[in-house]
Amino acid sequence: MIHASLGDLKHLLLLDLNNCKCLKCLPSKISWESLDIFILSGCSKLKKFPKIMRNMSRLLKLYLDGTTIEDLPLSMEQLTRLIKLDLTKCKGLSSFLGVICNLTSLKTHSIWLLKT
Repeated sequence: MIHASLGDLKHLLLLDLNNCKCLKCLPSKISWESLDIFILSGCSKLKKFPKIMRNMSRLLKLYLDGTTIEDLPLSMEQLTRLIKLDLTKCKGLSSFLGVICNLTSLKTHSIWLLKT
C-alpha cells in the first residue's frame, strides 16, 4: 500500500510502480497536478483506480496493463491531455467506454481480455 499523503504530491512528474506485485491499493484520492506519466503495469493485485480529485490534465500516458482493475472512475474524464492508455490484460475490467469516449486527445490505446 502507498501512504495516503502521496496522493497530494503536486510536483510529481513520473510515478513508476511497474511490477509491484504486492501493491493492492493506491491512495483513494489523487491530485498529482504535474504528473506526466503513470505506470502501474504488472501490478496484478491492484483492483481499484483512485478518484481524481484535482486537475491532472498534464497526464499524457497511463499504463494499467496487467492489473486487475475492475472499473475506471468517471473522474478520469479530467485527463484531457491523455494520449496513451494501456489496458492490455486487464482481466477484471468490465466498464470503461463511458470514460474513454470523453478522452478526446487519446491517440493510442490497448484493450483486450476484458471481463464479459
